[in-house]
Formats: sequence, C-alpha cells, structure tokens
Amino acid sequence: MRIHTLFLYTGLLTVFLFARSSACAQTPELKGFINGLGNTPIVFSYEFNGERRSDTVYATNDRFIYQPQPSDDGRISLRIARPSYTSFWYQPGHLDVSGSMEKPHQLVFKGGEENELNTEYEQTINWAFDDRMQGKSATERQSLEKEKQKETLQFIGKHPGNQTSAYLLYWQALTNEAATEAHETLWTKLSPEVRGSFCGKKAGERIEIIKNQPRPGLLSPNFVIPDTAGLAVALAEYRGRYVLLDFWGHWCAPCIKAIPKLKVLRETYGDKLAIIGIAAEFASDKEIWRQTIDKYSMDWIQLSELTGDRGTVIDRYNVTAFPTYLLMDKQGMILERTSELGGIEKRLSTLGEL
Repeated sequence: MRIHTLFLYTGLLTVFLFARSSACAQTPELKGFINGLGNTPIVFSYEFNGERRSDTVYATNDRFIYQPQPSDDGRISLRIARPSYTSFWYQPGHLDVSGSMEKPHQLVFKGGEENELNTEYEQTINWAFDDRMQGKSATERQSLEKEKQKETLQFIGKHPGNQTSAYLLYWQALTNEAATEAHETLWTKLSPEVRGSFCGKKAGERIEIIKNQPRPGLLSPNFVIPDTAGLAVALAEYRGRYVLLDFWGHWCAPCIKAIPKLKVLRETYGDKLAIIGIAAEFASDKEIWRQTIDKYSMDWIQLSELTGDRGTVIDRYNVTAFPTYLLMDKQGMILERTSELGGIEKRLSTLGEL
C-alpha cells in the first residue's frame, strides 16, 4: 500500500511540476535593457475587445520587466520618448528588448518567431532605409521610398505563413494605394491561417476599401451620421445641390488652418454649395469638438460618428489623411478628391451654374 501511495504521490507531483513549468514557460514576460533609460516610465498600449488600454512600468537603472497582456491584433506598442514608439508581438515565453535612448524607435525585440521576423524586417529594411534617407533631397527620398516599398513586398512574399507579413501588408495597403493590385496578389498567397488572423482580415478589408473607394467619376455612397445635437443627417438629403465634404478633426492643425478658406467658400456660394464637416472625433472629445466649432464659427453642417478615425464612413470613403475634401455635383457624382482646398476652389470656379 505504501509503495502504491508513493508512486501515486510521485506521479501527482510530477504532473503538478510539469503543469506549473509549462504555465510559467507560456506566460509572456518582457525584460528590457535600454541604455540611457534610467528610471523613465515606459508606456505600453494595446486594444483588447475594441477598448484602448495602457500600462505604465517604471524602469530602474535602464532595466524593466513587463507582463504583456493579450491584444486584439496580437501587437503591443511601447513608448519611451514622444513621439517615438515601436511595437512587438504578444507571444508566449521569455521576450527581450534592447536598445538606446539615442534611437528610441529602433528597439530590438527577441523571443518568439514573429518578434524575430519583425526585428529582421526592421533591421534589414525599415531602419536601413531610414538611415539612407538622412540628408537626402526630396526627390532622392521619394526614390528610396519606392525602393523600400519594393523590398517590403518581396519580404512579405517570402514569409506567407507569418502574421508579421499580414501586418506589413496592411500598412503597405494603407500608405501605397498605387500598388493595390500587387497587394491583393500577395494577400491571396498568405496562408489560410494568416489570412484569417486579425491582421490578415484587416489587410484584406483594406485592399477591398481601396478598390471600391469613392473617387472622381463615381457616385458618392450615401451615409447617415449624427450632427452635434445627435440628430441623424443623410448625405442623400443634399442631392440637387453641390456638396463639399470636409473630413477634419479638432486636433488637426492643417484642418484648423483651412477654416478661413472654407468660410470664403461658404460666403461665395451660399446655399448653392452645401459644406458638410465630418469630424474624426471620439465620444470623449464630443465637447471639445463642439467648442472648436463655436470658437471658429463653423456655421455649416457638422457631423461625427464619434469613433475617432475608425468610423464606418471614414473607412468607406478611405480617408487616411486629414483634411480630405470631396466635391460632388448635384447628382452626387464626385468631381474632386484632394487634401488641399486650392483644387476645390479652382474646380468650383469652372462651374458656370454656380
């Protein structure tokens, strides 16, 4: 009986220790050593179930330890100096980050296949091209940027089974609309698992948005957005009038700077031109949004989904830069799409009926 009890005890102990060891091995832990960091606070940001979250960890003599938390897209941003930040993948096991405060945006992450691959991309392509662009003319930087985009797409093509590729593809689709056909081809070559991941789905959605985005020569899709009083306003209500959509935000300096020009358009064309402001504001910014409208006497239609820059209309219209302007004729046909009012002013001056 003692022998059986001993075997049972030993077996249970082994199972317990194995389970405990496995759990410890799977729990992510990030250890950092950043030269010059001192006792500076480090802010980690991520989204979980659609909610923005942040954790702050204080370093001690250039070192810190952080227990990463799960995120919707699998990535966590780390910021040690404004405005520079970098990000890493939430992966089980031991993770390391190292670098220097002299280059807070060039931190090296080790641990886990995705972090290793992401670091490889940063070192061989992203940071390498950033260094090459230093001191170059605008024309030279533009040429290097095209070369960087080409190498990034080649990198993605070599790693179709990694989420890092889906993440990079999403950002390529966001910043280089001219290569949408190449992006779509790469997306179809990603593994089914990667295409089905959070970043894989976002990349696919992004490509579809670009392919179908409202642009000159197409009818503008209708939308319904609440105004400052919460009343629903539909774009379709303004058929029969020329319409200027102004995608802006209270936080956007170029948007604020353009307000006087919008006022001139308002005074020049009156009721013949309906100006509709669509603000990229969060619900928490509702009051300051209203205050900004009052402060600058923006006496035209003002709408916001109060979902920041992630609203369904902003996505549907593929607005990735602020301000963005779309001019439509009386039938809702898009005449101009630009980030500068100069082009809008010029086009309006050619419309005889105005």
